[in-house]
This record gives sequence, C-alpha cells and structure tokens, in this order.
Amino acid sequence: MSREHEIVQQIEQLLGELKELLGSTSTTKRRVTKEHPGDNQSRRFSGLTKMIFGLVEDGYFDQPRKLSEIQSKLRDEGVNKPTTSLMRPLLTLIRQKVLARSKQPKGQYAYKKR
Repeated sequence: MSREHEIVQQIEQLLGELKELLGSTSTTKRRVTKEHPGDNQSRRFSGLTKMIFGLVEDGYFDQPRKLSEIQSKLRDEGVNKPTTSLMRPLLTLIRQKVLARSKQPKGQYAYKKR
C-alpha cells in the first residue's frame, strides 16, 4: 500500500469520526437510537467506532480484552492507531450498551461484549 493511499485512508477514518461526533450531538439522532436500539446497529457507527463494532460482531469481545490487545487486533486488520485514539470509540460503544468494561487487578480496564 502506498504512503499516499495510507494518508487518504487515515483522513477518511478521521472524517468518519468527526461526522460521528457532530452527529451524536443531534437530539433527533439520540431519540431514534433510543427508540430502536436493535435496528441495524452498525449503521449508527462510523470510522474507528464502526471498525471496533465489527470486532464485536465477529465475537472478538466475547472474552475480556485489554486496550493493548484491541490495538494489536486492529493493527492486524490494517488499522494502526495509538491507544489514545481508541478511548473515544470504546466509550461510545459502552454508552450505547454494546460493550462493558471492568477494572482489572493491575488497574487496567478490560472490555467485553454485553
């Protein structure tokens, strides 16, 4: 993959995240997602959140996963993001009741499918 293609892909991912952030402040969108929580959930997400949601659908989160494990899995899928970039999408999925998190003995959180 060329460097230019990687840059374009990263810009598209960031644009998707920005659209998600801007769209999530809409009261209309919130009302729709609350009324129909099971209706095609993957359409509600975009960018990195959608990629992580894809891992949820694939069963990756059937077992508790640490942040570093999630980052490694995404890297295997061709998405190279720092752990700091993963926090917002994970919190979105937690708030949407797709994932749950629990504090581990060493102080780290583990994320698991609800």
